[in-house]
Amino acid sequence: MPDAATVETARAWLDRVAEEDFGAGLAGLPEDAKLRDHGLDSLDVLELTMAVEDAFGCEIDDAEVGDIDNVTVGRMLDLLERHAGLRRA
Repeated sequence: MPDAATVETARAWLDRVAEEDFGAGLAGLPEDAKLRDHGLDSLDVLELTMAVEDAFGCEIDDAEVGDIDNVTVGRMLDLLERHAGLRRA
């Protein structure tokens, strides 16, 4: 599990994993940036969601992720906040 007590530190983790595992540069993007516009296809988004579940010890229902082609950075952070019990600083 990453050292992520807040959504902000989870964002740094998300940016790093997206870059290292998927070659997607999310760092510095606004929360309304769509993942698909930055190198993640629908399968990548599902795999990233599973990585979040594994790293943060939570379970995220696929239906809750929503329209896989329109998932944003902010949506991923909202899911982390809700399911992993993270807080915003």
